[in-house]
Amino acid sequence: MQRSIVDIKVEKETEVQKRNELIAHLKDKLQELKAKTTMEAKYIKKSTDNSVAQTKKKCDMSETELRNQIDVCRISNFYELKILNLNENFTSKKA
Repeated sequence: MQRSIVDIKVEKETEVQKRNELIAHLKDKLQELKAKTTMEAKYIKKSTDNSVAQTKKKCDMSETELRNQIDVCRISNFYELKILNLNENFTSKKA
């Protein structure tokens, strides 16, 4: 009986040791996964920030180009109106 109790005690201690080893292994694995997730999150954030910056730069360039086209149209319109007024003045003086 004494032998049986010792065997059971040794068996239970072995089980506890194996479980503790498994717990330690799982904790290590969890730390690795947390580190990997953190690195992936940083990469995704940097990638997203870069994409947003590129898109903003493209939009700013397009906006600048459109503003330049608007300025060209305004100048053209100004000269067309000036020429129209000159023509009207000229034709009214002839008439």
